[in-house]
Amino acid sequence: MTDFNFAILGNYMASGYRYLLYHNFDHFAILVPCNQDIASDDNAYTISITDEQVFEMAFGIDEFSIYVFL
Repeated sequence: MTDFNFAILGNYMASGYRYLLYHNFDHFAILVPCNQDIASDDNAYTISITDEQVFEMAFGIDEFSIYVFL
């Protein structure tokens, strides 16, 4: 796992991903790139990759880590 950042976001966009599946845990989150809006549960939801929230997450959030699997 590695921290989510603008370089990874740019790579996801260049690869054609349209959404990110956001899995929320107590002290961190995990993002998974995907090409379609996926049904989710209480601890996960799908975000458009061009949503302002995604850019904010790529910039970093104090005291909360957002990870991706490479």
